[in-house]
Amino acid sequence: MCVSAQTEPIRASVVINNHNYERFLREATDSALAQTHPNTEVIVVDDGSTDGSREIIESYGSRVQRVLKQNGGQGSAINAGFAATSGDIVIFLDADDALHPHAVATVLEAWREGTAMLHFRMDVIDASGRRVGVHPPPWQALAQGDLRDELLRTGGFATTVTSGLAFPRRTLERTLPMPEEPFRLAADGYLVRSAAMLGPIQALDQRLSRYRRHGANDSALSASAEDPAAFFRKKIAYVRNEHEAVRELAHRQGLHVGPDLGDSDVYYLGYRLFSRALDPGAHPLPGDRQGSLLRRYLELRLQQQGPPRQLFADIATALGVSVLPAAARAQLVRWRLAPDARPAWLRRLVAKLSTEPGAVIA
Repeated sequence: MCVSAQTEPIRASVVINNHNYERFLREATDSALAQTHPNTEVIVVDDGSTDGSREIIESYGSRVQRVLKQNGGQGSAINAGFAATSGDIVIFLDADDALHPHAVATVLEAWREGTAMLHFRMDVIDASGRRVGVHPPPWQALAQGDLRDELLRTGGFATTVTSGLAFPRRTLERTLPMPEEPFRLAADGYLVRSAAMLGPIQALDQRLSRYRRHGANDSALSASAEDPAAFFRKKIAYVRNEHEAVRELAHRQGLHVGPDLGDSDVYYLGYRLFSRALDPGAHPLPGDRQGSLLRRYLELRLQQQGPPRQLFADIATALGVSVLPAAARAQLVRWRLAPDARPAWLRRLVAKLSTEPGAVIA
């Protein structure tokens, strides 16, 4: 469906944000340039890389627009990238991910008038590009419609990550630039919440991009498997930044925000549960109590749909970190959420069970 009254083809922009991802950057850029929609511009933002990224960007010549800047984080790169766009629809692409060739065309064909953001599923690939799953997993529905009440009550909704998001220009003109310091990382948390404040969200149940999990992602526990408690503290900090953004966005519109943002979010409860169980002294929320967190987490997790094997694994892990000795808790979390840390016998067992990818607290 057409997104405007233009008679010319709708123009799309793909903004690639990159920092030291030279080993993946060419694949991401090539995927953006290979879009079947003929009126697609590609902007590559290099956020102060110190590897060979800029040489790769320069090699494309006039085929891409280059935005070369000092390091400021993901939010800063997204702000700078959008400022260089001219498209009616903007898709943000992390430099370690890639788009399917028909992604832009499919988004434009499906677009409904008035949509403030469209999100879609992604193939999950490993460092070598081998497909290993789907994100979000097929059993997990992407939220759609007017989500403002849910956002004001819980602080979030079921969505995806940067490379699975598309925005109309009018949304980004009202929401960007985003605050850069709190969103040096996890800037998609601001993008989706600010968009949902403005209008309905559209969900597209198709896989249009490739989301790479290579062990060094900011969202990967395996990158910090030696200190999993620090991983969960980091995730808590991200969510708290998102909640603060919701409060600020709501204040601008004269809307009321619930006092307990996050207490109905099973993911956030999981982060808190594991952080406190693994390192109670460093846990950033001193009012949290293990028993209360566990009861609420189990209550919400049991309400979710999904494969029974994954439900069992999530519940068993939550119970284990609440009752096992401290050393065993950390090992359990490593084995559950960092596949590379598992012994060979456990990897064989997991492969045999074929658990659906995408752990609730990952």
